[in-house]
Amino acid sequence: MSYTNKSSKLRLILLGTVVAMMILEAFLKLVSVKDLWGISRALTGEKLTDCVARDRQFHHKLMPNCNGVIKTLDYTVNLATNSLGFRDEEINKKKKDYRVLILGDSFAEGWGVEVDDRFDNVAQEVLTARNKKTEIINAGVRSYSPILALTLLKDKLIDFDPDMVILIFDMSDLHDDFYYGGWQRHFDKVKEIDPGWSAEIEVWPPEYTGLKQILMNSEAFKTVYREVGTSFLNKKHKLTLTNLSWDISLFAKAQGWENFDKAWNLNIANILLMSHFLDQKGIEFAIAVVPRGIYVSDSEWGRGREPLGIEKNKLYEPLPIEIIQKALSIRNIKTIDLYESLGNSGKFPLYYGFDGHWTVEGNRIVGEVLANYLYDI
Repeated sequence: MSYTNKSSKLRLILLGTVVAMMILEAFLKLVSVKDLWGISRALTGEKLTDCVARDRQFHHKLMPNCNGVIKTLDYTVNLATNSLGFRDEEINKKKKDYRVLILGDSFAEGWGVEVDDRFDNVAQEVLTARNKKTEIINAGVRSYSPILALTLLKDKLIDFDPDMVILIFDMSDLHDDFYYGGWQRHFDKVKEIDPGWSAEIEVWPPEYTGLKQILMNSEAFKTVYREVGTSFLNKKHKLTLTNLSWDISLFAKAQGWENFDKAWNLNIANILLMSHFLDQKGIEFAIAVVPRGIYVSDSEWGRGREPLGIEKNKLYEPLPIEIIQKALSIRNIKTIDLYESLGNSGKFPLYYGFDGHWTVEGNRIVGEVLANYLYDI
């Protein structure tokens, strides 16, 4: 092959690569990786996108006054939202009783059960039976991590005058807080709430700098870099910003890796900021850490582990729960212990086999724990 032909072929390859990257960039501007995850699950017959809309501030939200279903390989449940876009009854701004606001992700939203069987309504029934006047509002939205919950609280829900806020913290929040903006978004939120405040916790892992930081503005580059980098880093058992913002199952797979405890610093910082914001308003705050099924039994969440690279038939040590609760305890933030009650219930299953969310029985146990906590206030 002549030099001219080789040169022409090389130019065509480069041009094709550039065009492909431009197409990928445009596509990813319209469809996020989390959207692709939902689409891939839809191919298996699941239906996870009813009433979901993209949102510039929150990444996504539930549409107001919408009806649909949540369908997984384990269950199909109804989905109905109120005028604010939450899976709950309408909220009256004028409160009559002690008002509790629930924030969190799909565990808070109640995937896997009808609303009447969800933990907050179980708690409401128990408290009513005990003549404890309490109103529980559930504003949980799938995949909402602490930084999104704080944004929702500050910008939209604080006007409903809650007496207490309870954050349902899920293990997948380890990934989500990095995915939704990382440390930079945390510091931006600090500037909004109290520029003089600091979480006084190590910023780890460090943010991208230099050329890599510039290239990360490209959705195409970011997607390819994180996909390739995560595969390499996971094989090396190394945690960095790359795989923490890409692999949703590192809360389990990375136990025992170096710096695993530091990986939770961003979550802790965002929770501390939420606590500080509520302290300024004179509102009580507590956090309930969701123990995934792998910490409760070697057989819970059985079929759903393998696709995520989590070992089957293994009872994992509750290390993430211990890390979070210890960090909050030394800072005098109240926690609601779900781990002991779920682990010692003697009931099975408490979690769906593939989907991994609480079953009706799991929600009942969590609801009773919540009711006992609120009754003693």
